[in-house]
Amino acid sequence: MPRVIDELTPEEREAIQRIDEEYRPLIDAAQAKFDAAFSAYSKVSAAAKAEKRPLTVEESALGDAMSAAGTEHTEITNKWLEARGEIMGAAEKRAVDAYRGN
Repeated sequence: MPRVIDELTPEEREAIQRIDEEYRPLIDAAQAKFDAAFSAYSKVSAAAKAEKRPLTVEESALGDAMSAAGTEHTEITNKWLEARGEIMGAAEKRAVDAYRGN
């Protein structure tokens, strides 16, 4: 059975490309935000551990910011996958239907 990506029509390929062009900057920005938050939180939590002390409220807030950035990245990625899924789903259905009974 061929790969679904090989079953896309030229119009579907263009739609996928437009979706990717729309979402790639958003996903990259969300990833950069998460990476920065992760780095900041990792730095303060490692320092607190080395000093054998609990995190301060401000330091704990960095963990919350990291979590929020991760959630934001996940939400954007899910929207991107959903948008692509509508197109890929049609191609997948055509591919499966073409092999029905074979």
